[in-house]
Amino acid sequence: MMGLTVSLIGTLVMTIPLISQVRVLFEFGKLKEAKRSLRYNRLEQGDVGFEEIASRYLKTKEYGDEVDTSEIKYITHEPKLSADFNTAGEKTTYTGSSTTDLVFVKYSLDEDTDHGIGSSYNEDIHKFYQLFEPDMRQGEQRIRLIGVVLLAVGFLLQIISVLI
Repeated sequence: MMGLTVSLIGTLVMTIPLISQVRVLFEFGKLKEAKRSLRYNRLEQGDVGFEEIASRYLKTKEYGDEVDTSEIKYITHEPKLSADFNTAGEKTTYTGSSTTDLVFVKYSLDEDTDHGIGSSYNEDIHKFYQLFEPDMRQGEQRIRLIGVVLLAVGFLLQIISVLI
């Protein structure tokens, strides 16, 4: 009976990354929710994961120790499409396109600040995601590993109880 209980607990622990209401209790869950908010809308003060994302972002900037996360108003994802056109007379030919997704960081500071930064900043979205995605994946894997270990221990306890 003890082995079955431990196996059930292990199974429940493995499902934590899948349940959004539970995963936000962990740092990786906050980061995941923040990424989702950033991808489909914008991330503002008070949103789940805003503090974690903003503090990691500021650590990468030379003015990061002078600016507090409370001075960032919002962070938003801005998909950009750039296309190349050749114009010859009246005929315009399309030669291709490339997308460059940006992250737009809006500060609540005035244009003239003593920090030497403006009120906004654009950053490549892939570089921005690299600030927190490894920690997000690592946290999720750690939780799942704990679940797998509990599941295996539960099975071992069940086998031992049958043999004894």
